[in-house]
Amino acid sequence: MKPTISRYPLRPRSALELFDVSFKLYRKYFWSLLGCSLLVWLPLIPLGFFFSLSISYSFTFLTFIFVLAAIFAFFLLLPILYGASACCMQSAIEARQVGFRDCVAYTRERHKVLLLAQLFALIFSILLIGVLALLSTVFAL
Repeated sequence: MKPTISRYPLRPRSALELFDVSFKLYRKYFWSLLGCSLLVWLPLIPLGFFFSLSISYSFTFLTFIFVLAAIFAFFLLLPILYGASACCMQSAIEARQVGFRDCVAYTRERHKVLLLAQLFALIFSILLIGVLALLSTVFAL
């Protein structure tokens, strides 16, 4: 079996090096990351506003609908942040400059895969919490 060779040299890094590199990335791609963050959070602001209005009067079916809509919107929009972060990291590794449109295009190509990865992580988390809850009730007896 032939060993795989990365075209990018990888080496172990200390925690301080990782923080240093991440802050450099955030400074270099601040506007692209800010634009993608706004793309994710701006649609959720009206949902939060209507949710706070509906819960202040009473918890109704409308409140339940707002909560479900916010969770669904957040689930669909969160992979945009994952894609934007991955785009900025890849462009930093390849030493090229990217903008907001590049990050959105990069994410659009991979949105379905990112959604599936997020769904897998959600299902895994729910199963893990269920197993831990079951174990805690079994051993608490």
